[in-house]
Amino acid sequence: MIDLTSLDAIFFDADDTLYEVNGTIGERYSPHLQAHGYDISPNEINKIVPIAWKRIHGTYENYEGGHLTSHERDRKVWEQFVGNVIQELTGQFPHDQLFQDIYDEFGKAHSRTLRPHIESLLESLKDAGLILGVLTNNDRRIHNLLPELGLDVHFDHIFCAADIGFKKPSKKVFDGVASRIGVPNEKILYIGDCPKNDIGGGLGAGWKVLWYQSEGLPKPEADEISGSVPRVRCFSEILSSLKQ
Repeated sequence: MIDLTSLDAIFFDADDTLYEVNGTIGERYSPHLQAHGYDISPNEINKIVPIAWKRIHGTYENYEGGHLTSHERDRKVWEQFVGNVIQELTGQFPHDQLFQDIYDEFGKAHSRTLRPHIESLLESLKDAGLILGVLTNNDRRIHNLLPELGLDVHFDHIFCAADIGFKKPSKKVFDGVASRIGVPNEKILYIGDCPKNDIGGGLGAGWKVLWYQSEGLPKPEADEISGSVPRVRCFSEILSSLKQ
């Protein structure tokens, strides 16, 4: 499964790899909307979220700008997305405190559920002497979220894309991480769920890759990925291979 002798470091994607959202987006938004006087059900929110995401996706990825990003840009794009969701539901643009409440919600441990076996896997990989890290396209909340989840103790490095200045799948973000940790690209393995950003991006930068394909996660870009790319459906598969 993984030839540890060929690696110095293993990096993980965050959302939908290390963990997933606890419940639905609507269930995370709804209590905050209700606290601010909007009686909107999680189901109503869930219907709007994919529409709002589709509208903002190109801006979020910043294709035209070569995937360039910054902490300030991440925040503004996120506010635009949330604003689109709430305007569609209420006809009103949300005020600053509602924005902040929803923003803070997704930096707290209760907003996520850890993937099965992830902590045991991280402990085993750390015991093997590997450098471990996180690289996510999500914003600086990762630096609060991982300590809240208790996962930060397993990692030597935690990067959001804006820490480097480019989003995946840009080669520049992978190169930037390799440079910062002092490890050659070919000595790093990336584990993630997204065919384009994680697998395609990692391969394009010369990293080794492992595609995490959890049950139930739709992957419309899957046909773009070579059948030779190794993949797992549960982290227990990697644990089992390490013990052999």
